[in-house]
Amino acid sequence: MVQRAVIGVTGYLRNWLVGPGLGLWLCLSGGTALHAADNTLLIADSLRQLDVDFGARLQQSLQPDYPFEIKSGESEANIFQQVLAAADTVGIGHADVFANYVNADPQSAGRLEFYRGIPACLLLVVSRATPVQSLDDLVKRLRSLTTTAPLIIDVGPQDASPAALYATLKQVVAEFEGVTTEHAGGFRALSRVASGQIDATVILAYAPFQDQRIRTLMQSDKVKVLPLYSHSLGKRFNGAKSPYLARKITLGDGKWFVGAGESLLTVCTSLGVVANTGVDPRLSEALARITLSGDLLPPGSRLSTTIDAGLSTVTESFGSARKWLEDAVKTGRDWWSSPAEQTGPADAGTAPSLTGEEPAGGGPLKMPGGDGKTPE
Repeated sequence: MVQRAVIGVTGYLRNWLVGPGLGLWLCLSGGTALHAADNTLLIADSLRQLDVDFGARLQQSLQPDYPFEIKSGESEANIFQQVLAAADTVGIGHADVFANYVNADPQSAGRLEFYRGIPACLLLVVSRATPVQSLDDLVKRLRSLTTTAPLIIDVGPQDASPAALYATLKQVVAEFEGVTTEHAGGFRALSRVASGQIDATVILAYAPFQDQRIRTLMQSDKVKVLPLYSHSLGKRFNGAKSPYLARKITLGDGKWFVGAGESLLTVCTSLGVVANTGVDPRLSEALARITLSGDLLPPGSRLSTTIDAGLSTVTESFGSARKWLEDAVKTGRDWWSSPAEQTGPADAGTAPSLTGEEPAGGGPLKMPGGDGKTPE
């Protein structure tokens, strides 16, 4: 059987160490390692804008048991479609994009499982010349704008995580309907913010939040990085599970560049592994071990030995993602319709979940109709 992996990768990924440990396990269980020729590893173009060759990292660390040829050009939605169509296909994508995908295609429920990986946190980048210091400030500015001076926000590629969160905000906050959006993403969007051509852009930052792009932004005298979070937003998105959590993160290594080590409380999703429920159990086991162990993080990172439980868990179901969105829209309009006093959480070190719940731990993320069993 030919194994085909479809990978939509962005963020920092550690080498996938599935050789010695998995080989020993296979020997003890009577199995054999999977070998196949002409396997394909696809990487979404929209997720290849950072400074790490994730495809090469994955290709190298999956060998020799899972040899793949790297190809690119697929979006996350395409990747999920291919995973759904083939039991020997796996992918890497974002939790919120995945939730939107299964909401749009209910028939995929029960046929896909998602294993949460590393934190993928959303940040707002604005010009240093603007008085905007938070998401609440941005909403206040939207309310004060005239129709002749609309805000322009770049939310990145339409199938990517920043655009997914923005789509949710637009349904909750009526004022966002009047915002002009662009979808360039990457350094093109950052350059337009710096030059004053657009007002803001939404970006993703990946644990351990020390990549060159973050360093460049922190050093810049043209732009500033803000959290994409409101305490009231966190309190209102409750009652149903969502692909988002509030997380306190530290940008940079805190050593040599200006602004490094600053802590922000922001909205995070996660980068993880999507698999068909009919995937070969040996490959499924390897993927589950990788996500649970934190091996998706880069070598030597301060988070490499332990990941926040809410983001490394593989138990939270996306079956109620549609209900979460409906509840968010219904309850969110009540407080966004008029200015409200914003107060920070009592303890930012133990940030509340955007769902109002503490994340659980355990087995795989199953769609409705799945059996929810943990791979043996």
